[in-house]
Amino acid sequence: MGVHGGWPCHPRWRARGAAPREQRLLRRRRPARSDSDSESESESESDSASASESTLLQSPPDAWPAPALLPDPCAATHGGHTWSDLYACYFGPTGKANCSAQSGCHVSPDGTVASISGFVCGTTKESCWFGMTHPIYVLQGVEPPTVCDAGAAAVDGSCPMPPADAGADAAPICSCYPSAANPDLPIVPMGGTTDVTTIYIWPALHVPSTTCTRAGLCDNMPYANIGQACPKGTGAYTFTPDDMARISAWIEEGAQFN
Repeated sequence: MGVHGGWPCHPRWRARGAAPREQRLLRRRRPARSDSDSESESESESDSASASESTLLQSPPDAWPAPALLPDPCAATHGGHTWSDLYACYFGPTGKANCSAQSGCHVSPDGTVASISGFVCGTTKESCWFGMTHPIYVLQGVEPPTVCDAGAAAVDGSCPMPPADAGADAAPICSCYPSAANPDLPIVPMGGTTDVTTIYIWPALHVPSTTCTRAGLCDNMPYANIGQACPKGTGAYTFTPDDMARISAWIEEGAQFN
């Protein structure tokens, strides 16, 4: 076996961790890090971070990082005008003009706004379409008129009638107002219309400029604050001409559940 300076030169010996003489000497000469050195480095990093924050605060606002933006609920609809598009973009829970945004809106029959307008949107795409396109429902025989949600019982457009054998003490039935034989129109008529300006929903939507002359229920949907009575010309969202064109197209094509 060959030798070098009295030490074996076998490669397996090197593999066990022996380091060249120069590296061993450097390790012996390297000074140990003290606690004060670590503290100094930490202080230096902290000072550097503070300086960066100070520079950011002193910079003009247009140089600040842009805030994170909420996703646009209309983006996925690509300008479409099916009911699914309109519900996602405007009237649904994540829409710009959520019909059920506040507890007193159109989420349930006992909501302040639902009891005035007769429109109950509920919490699903199906219930909101039904509420928009079917007559106003109230509990028959109850005073004052109390809005109710007929739900799937009247999907065919009919107004439920009390059973023929219902006694005088039978529970009030949720039926059309003012009567099953003479119902009020819904805010969007079943089958749509070619003149959207004649239906209830149209003047209620808040737009940049309106010709509506009604005292109430006009140019104020969606409500911004129910506690402030939501006067005409105010709203939590302003429908643009493009928004109105999409809603109009859906109604003119039959107001279908699509």
